[in-house]
Amino acid sequence: MAQITLRKELMADDFKQSMSSDEQLISETLGGDVAAFGTIVERYWNMVVGLAMSKIGEPAEAEDIAQESFMKAYSQLYSLQQPSRVAGWLVFPLPWSLPPDSRRWATPLRRKS
Repeated sequence: MAQITLRKELMADDFKQSMSSDEQLISETLGGDVAAFGTIVERYWNMVVGLAMSKIGEPAEAEDIAQESFMKAYSQLYSLQQPSRVAGWLVFPLPWSLPPDSRRWATPLRRKS
């Protein structure tokens, strides 16, 4: 049981460190450091692509949505009020606030038989 508690504490520390690191990266990006935003992209790319894949089902389309989401995020980064919540801002509302395009959104996800 002590091992599980220790592991949870270590995970919490990693999460806190990541959050403060996100805040620092956002601050650096807003200060003109484009490479800092590249780090944000690397950190959250798989999450955004995974979310898009769950809705679209096409890997290439999911990556396009992720790329558009990060481009939009970069252009609207100044509006992020809580930099420590960049993950939620990137992963949930942003990809779905893009204008729908019939090729991506009109076809429901089909299950493979």
